[in-house]
Amino acid sequence: MNADVYEKVCKCVRSVRTINSEITPASLMMKDLHCESIDVIDLIYFLENEFSIGLTIRELNAYVDSLKNSTWDFSLGQLTDFLTLRTK
Repeated sequence: MNADVYEKVCKCVRSVRTINSEITPASLMMKDLHCESIDVIDLIYFLENEFSIGLTIRELNAYVDSLKNSTWDFSLGQLTDFLTLRTK
C-alpha cells in the first residue's frame, strides 16, 4: 500500500466525517466509520480535489463489485489501492 496515498485518503475521510476512533487500513467505510451513501458522494468530491482526478460513483461501484463483498462496503486500504492504480 502506498503510504502517501493512504495519508491523503485519511485526510479526505476526516473531511467528510468526524471520526473519534482510530483509522486503520482495515477500517470499513460503512461498518467502522459509520459513513452513509451521501458521505461516500462527498468523499468522492474530496478525493477528486486531493488527487486532481475525475472520479465517478460508477467507477467506485465497479471497483467495490470487483471485490466480491457481500455488502457495499470497502476498507480504507482497498480505497488506497484503488486510488494508487487510478492515479498512475
